[in-house]
Amino acid sequence: ASIPEAFYHSVNCNRAMAEDFLLKTDKPCSRVKVNVMKIQTHGTFTSRVVRELDVKDGVICWKAAGLSLAVMFERYGKNGNISFGLAEGALRSGSIATTWSHDSHNLLVLGNSPEDMVIAQREILRIQGGYVAASGGEITASAHLPVGGILSDRPVEELAAELARVRCPIRDMGYVNNNEIMSISTLALLVSPELKISDK
Repeated sequence: ASIPEAFYHSVNCNRAMAEDFLLKTDKPCSRVKVNVMKIQTHGTFTSRVVRELDVKDGVICWKAAGLSLAVMFERYGKNGNISFGLAEGALRSGSIATTWSHDSHNLLVLGNSPEDMVIAQREILRIQGGYVAASGGEITASAHLPVGGILSDRPVEELAAELARVRCPIRDMGYVNNNEIMSISTLALLVSPELKISDK
């Protein structure tokens, strides 16, 4: 059976700009308390921790605190929502972007570098779904899932090889988990303990 052409054009959100990855406060302050998703080294659960972060010129200094920024883009063209979260134990550098983010499968960008987050998000839009790793200002690996942003139309062996190549830079960027792909993909799985992210 053929796949309808519309299924190959399902990632519909704005191209990211560097300022999209600035986490701003809604009122003047010098420090804020934030909820953080602490990523485990095994499995897909996270734990909720509270951290106190510095604020400079209205921008929360999440990177200086050793955290990663998680940004969720609603990608079905319904409302354009963009939401923000913070993660601990994620990336020391670079960025990962994916539309294989259970269960919403919105476009999740996780990163330590706003510049690399822009590159990864835009590449996901270009390939219309999948997994992208970016570091040092360039794409380091990608796995294409262009059918609805979650499926491949190629042999499973080819997709497996692409995913294996994506896992290497994820590890190089400091992500420690027994299954990096599932750990990242379930950061959006709201029914899974303990703290996750949605587009709201």
